Amino acid sequence: MSTIYITKDGAYIRKEGERVKVTFEREVILDIPLIKVDQIALFGCAQISSQALIEFLKRDIDVVFLSKNGLFRGRLQSAFSKNSLLRIAQFKASEDSEKKFALAKMFVYGKLSNMRTVLRRYARHTYFEEV
Repeated sequence: MSTIYITKDGAYIRKEGERVKVTFEREVILDIPLIKVDQIALFGCAQISSQALIEFLKRDIDVVFLSKNGLFRGRLQSAFSKNSLLRIAQFKASEDSEKKFALAKMFVYGKLSNMRTVLRRYARHTYFEEV
């Protein structure tokens, strides 16, 4: 499964048969089968047809609304979310000391690894002037 990221202001998302189509200025920029979509993230101002929204709800496809800069605005998800099962597993893990410690180690490792990646990207794209 995958996440579709829509970053163009003015993009239009619609359902056509068993597919999701994204158009911009009447040109199709994305055409993907619904079965391959797990989540849709909308940055800025994009529009979604009501038929597409209803289909996303039926298929448990989350739609996340973000500002152009990535600030979380809201989320549309069906009444039963797969996240509820995840939350139950998290609460059960919080009662087990060994699992808590193992998870904490993985969280710290992941955070440090991601920070290292961000710093490397920043260093690659930042140019310093000599004084």
